[in-house]
Order: sequence, then C-alpha cells, then structure tokens
Amino acid sequence: MQLLHTLRSPNVGNRIDEGRLPQILSDALPPLSDKAIATAGTEVDGLEETRAALERLETA
Repeated sequence: MQLLHTLRSPNVGNRIDEGRLPQILSDALPPLSDKAIATAGTEVDGLEETRAALERLETA
C-alpha cells in the first residue's frame, strides 16, 4: 500500500527527475528475506550452468 501511495503521489514525477526513484522504491518496498535472496542466487547459478552447457554443445 505504501508503494502505491508513494508512486501515485502528484509530486513523484519531480522526485524521479531528481534521481530519487531508487530511494523512493527502497523506502516503499519491504526488504527481501534471506530465503528469497538465496533462492534467486540459486536460480542465477542454474542459468549460468545452462549457458555454459549450451556453449559446450555449440562448440561440439
């Protein structure tokens, strides 16, 4: 709800122009849990392994 309120504010465009959007989003969104970060990291590792396997297949 806080994010919607912040982004729908009539002055949000001015704050975006000032380069404050990352801070606005950081303040409005809840922090990620350690489990969510670990899951995302595992998925990224899986993508890298898949990319490496694809390169090996293309080379072969």
